[in-house]
Amino acid sequence: MSEVKAKIGLFVDRLVQQAMNSGLAWDEAVAAFGLAAKATAAVAAQAGDGAAESCEAHARKRFEESFAQSVTVVLAGADITQLRAAYAGVDARAVLENCNVKIALRH
Repeated sequence: MSEVKAKIGLFVDRLVQQAMNSGLAWDEAVAAFGLAAKATAAVAAQAGDGAAESCEAHARKRFEESFAQSVTVVLAGADITQLRAAYAGVDARAVLENCNVKIALRH
């Protein structure tokens, strides 16, 4: 797995966990992700990465590209004793991430 892909995976894990704990409905959280993408593009434009319209168009393109990727989400309860026992000698998170599986723990 590339370093960038690993960083994106960790970032997605954090975003999903924050969305689950935010009190927002799932579709409201998705709307917030879209706003965050637009705001990130605006910051990139202000930093000199291109015109605002160009950065926003690029952000939209990347956002759409991400929807084309397959993803599997595993929701685990707070007690993951059985999962830990099953993968005692293996880095389970690395195994699952290699399969493009994201792990979200309910709090």
